[in-house]
Amino acid sequence: MSSKAEVKLVHNRILESLPAAERRQILRELEIVELPRQTSISRAGEPMTDVYFPETCMVSVVTTMRNGSCVEAGVIGARGMAALPVILKSEEHLLDSFVQVPGRAGRLSADTFRRASAPGTALHDLSLRYASIFLQQVARSAACGAAETEKERFKRRKCFSNRW
Repeated sequence: MSSKAEVKLVHNRILESLPAAERRQILRELEIVELPRQTSISRAGEPMTDVYFPETCMVSVVTTMRNGSCVEAGVIGARGMAALPVILKSEEHLLDSFVQVPGRAGRLSADTFRRASAPGTALHDLSLRYASIFLQQVARSAACGAAETEKERFKRRKCFSNRW
């Protein structure tokens, strides 16, 4: 899928930022997938088997509270990737993530991503920078959640009630 994938998947900032040779190598392995709303990307307590590079979809990362309610911790779109546990070499994800806005993404197996993002590669460096930015987004989300009124928190939780 090298040339077709490159033409189809041009709106993901991480992939666009790679040097041409590294990008071509990844695009050979990349599968273009259409992701319907509520497609599970990762489940808490389970290993992440695939990494996603959203192009037109949006992925919500949520944490589930003891009482069963969910709170969105972060959002992943065309400027990022759903890969944090793989980047950080975690055996399993501690959060759930699912497609909130349907659309297209590139998908790599976690093993392929690990090989492609070995130390010394541009993907390795971009992945670590992205992980840092995503963690900052999660921290901001937590701060905003703490400042919201109970009514505002309820409205935000309600949008995830269909999923969980």
